[in-house]
Amino acid sequence: MSRVLRHAGENLVLDRYRTLSPRPARIALVAGLLVALTWPMADEAQARRRAPERDNPPPNLEYAPEEARCAPDYAAALHALFARATPQPLATARMVRTPMPEIRGRWLFHIDGDRRRQRDDMGRLVDGDRVCAEELSRGGRARCARWEQRPQSTEPIVPVPQPTRDETRIIGAVAEMVAHKGAPPEFLGNGRYTIMTERVATDLEGYALQEAHPAICSGGEELVDFLSEKLAPLKKRVGDVEDLKARSLEVIAPRVAALRAALEPPSVAAAAPQIAVTPPPPVLAVAAPGAAVPPPLPTTAAGWLADVAGLVLERSDAQSVIVEAAPLSGLRRMAELLAGGRSPAPPVARSQAKAALRMIEAAAYVELLSLRYRDLDQALFGTLDDVRKAHARFCTCGG
Repeated sequence: MSRVLRHAGENLVLDRYRTLSPRPARIALVAGLLVALTWPMADEAQARRRAPERDNPPPNLEYAPEEARCAPDYAAALHALFARATPQPLATARMVRTPMPEIRGRWLFHIDGDRRRQRDDMGRLVDGDRVCAEELSRGGRARCARWEQRPQSTEPIVPVPQPTRDETRIIGAVAEMVAHKGAPPEFLGNGRYTIMTERVATDLEGYALQEAHPAICSGGEELVDFLSEKLAPLKKRVGDVEDLKARSLEVIAPRVAALRAALEPPSVAAAAPQIAVTPPPPVLAVAAPGAAVPPPLPTTAAGWLADVAGLVLERSDAQSVIVEAAPLSGLRRMAELLAGGRSPAPPVARSQAKAALRMIEAAAYVELLSLRYRDLDQALFGTLDDVRKAHARFCTCGG
C-alpha cells in the first residue's frame, strides 16, 4: 500500500508541473530543484539524530506541587520496605531453587521403580532364602548384583501395602523436588515460574529503590496492578500447595489406624458367629465428668511420627526419634531402628508402620515445599501489597 501511495504522490506532483509546462525538460528541472532543496534538510535532521544526548538536554518538566511534595516521603517509605529483615523479592526468587541440606535426593520409606518385589525390614531384596547384599538401580528398576544366604527366621516377610491412588498423587507431587534435593522443578532452568518471578522481582526492586523523583507517585498503583496480574499463576500455585499440604496430612490417619488395628490382639467376640440384632436408636453421647477425652489427631508430620514411634518402638528408642529437631532427621532415626531389628512389633504391624511412615515422609517434603512458597508469597505479594499501602498513605500528602 505504501508503494501505491508513493507512486500516487509522485504522479500528483508530476501532473501539477505538467500544467505549468508540458515539456519534459522543464519537469526534470523542477524535480532536480526539489531534490536539491530537500537534501540539506534531510542531512540536518540526520545530524540531529546522531548528536550526543548532552547536546540535546531534556526539556524542563513541571510537576504539580502536591505531587512533588509527596515524593520524598513516598520514596523513603519504599526504601524502608527493602531494609527489613523479611524475605526480599529478588533474593527469595533465587533462593527458592537452591537445594535443602536436609533432603538428600532419595526416599527413606518409598521405593521407586519395582515396588512389588519382596524386601525385608532393612529394605533389602529377598528371593526365597536369599537376601541381596549389593543392589543396583538402573532406569528406575532394581536388580541384585550379589546375593547372600538369609539367616533363618521364623517370622514371615509381610510386604508393605502399596500406596493408594490419593497417596500416589501426593508422592508424585514432590518426587521431582526430592530428586533435586529440595529445589522445586518449576523454578529450575526454564521452569514455568522461573523467568516470571525473577522478572517481576527485578522490576519491583528497581522501582522501589530508585532515587526520589518528583513524579515517583505517578503510575505507582498501575505498576503494582500490572505486576500482580503477571504473578496470577504463581498466586494460584501458592494456594494449590497449601491444599496439597492439608491432603498430605489427611491420608496419614487411615494408615495409623491400620497400624493400631494390627497391634490389637484378635477379639474373641469377633471370632464368634454374628447374630443379627436390631440396633437401638442413636443417642447423643455425653462424656461423663472426669472421663478421659481422646487426644486430637496430630496436625504436623512430626506429630504423626511421634505417634507411630510410640506404637512400634520401645520407650527409649521412641524418645530418640521424638527429640530430633526436624521430621526428616527423626524419620532417618526411625529407619535405622527398624532396619536394626529394634521394633518389638509383629511383622504385619511393622509393614503397616512403614506404610504410615512413607506418607509421613511425603508430608514432611510437602511441608518444606509450602515453606518455600510461603516465603515467595511474603516476598512478592506481601511487598506488592506494602507498596500499594505506602502509595495510598504518602502520595496524598495528607489530603
